[in-house]
Amino acid sequence: MSDVPLFDFIDYIQSYTGREKLLRIHHMVTKGLLEEEDELVALQMAFEELTNGTPKWRLQTDYKFLEIISNLINGRLGQQYIATPEILKRMESLYIEELDKRNYSLRYAMWARDEEEEAKNQCRMENPKKRKVMESLRHQLGRYQYHSGHLEEAFDTLSKLPVCILLVISALHCRKFEEVFILSTKLDTYAPKLDDGDDRKAIHFKSLCARGLANMARGHYYAAAVLFAHMIKFYVKWSTYTFELFAWEDIILYCTWCGLATMPREELEDIAKHMGSQLVGHQFQHLIREYLGGRFDRCLEFMETHSKPKALLDIYLHEHVNALEKLIEDKLIVEPEAAPTDD
Repeated sequence: MSDVPLFDFIDYIQSYTGREKLLRIHHMVTKGLLEEEDELVALQMAFEELTNGTPKWRLQTDYKFLEIISNLINGRLGQQYIATPEILKRMESLYIEELDKRNYSLRYAMWARDEEEEAKNQCRMENPKKRKVMESLRHQLGRYQYHSGHLEEAFDTLSKLPVCILLVISALHCRKFEEVFILSTKLDTYAPKLDDGDDRKAIHFKSLCARGLANMARGHYYAAAVLFAHMIKFYVKWSTYTFELFAWEDIILYCTWCGLATMPREELEDIAKHMGSQLVGHQFQHLIREYLGGRFDRCLEFMETHSKPKALLDIYLHEHVNALEKLIEDKLIVEPEAAPTDD
């Protein structure tokens, strides 16, 4: 019997914050992946996230998502978890008011107030300092739109800027995976300091995460596995970095499924060797040990009972589970069993 701990829903969902937490909750509830008790806990978390966000405008102006969550709760948590028309209208008004302020600031920085100042304004546009101010204002506007749930608008706003990580994330949420691949590649060559606290190494790490996710989303499973495996290989170097859309546990999960489905034995052995004693790689190591040891039935059984339930919960991996499972099964059928190895 495996000593891998059973899946804990609360620990899983608490490892995410902000919009990513909301989107994962929505995915799990609408796909019917949770028991009713866990579903209500998740919806309560989402409702509170949307009404008690910090700072004031972060998520608290996402009236569309709050209405969706309230409808999913459907009165099961009492009156305090019902988004009334008055609450939704107040949130919408707050969003529009703040949006107008930010648009005004941007327009004021970009254009002269009358035609007589047009020439002077052109000089401002050519001034690097003024241009940097305008880029910062546009980035703030896109950030506000993103946190308020207007993802397409955020993408359009941010696409007028040099590439930044928030543009890549907005593209991912809008499922623009071809753009994600192109934009994340650009991050490594041009990474402006528009994202708080992001240094060059952190942006490189995030660009790899985004490219891996874009490859997986497009069905390029081997390319995704190679990128995720590269991050695992250098876990010690990057262990302190984070990516907004998923955690290190998710990188392990994606690499497990994409790697087992497409990677030859030699590459899997190399990954397992570099995992060492890292706790985040326990599940991956266990599956690889079963596979490399020629215990294919036990490998498939472990995937079915321990890894697949979490894979189906994942907002990015779930739609690829069946295809990857079929690839893994086909691979094990045609591959000759290796001589069993010691655990």
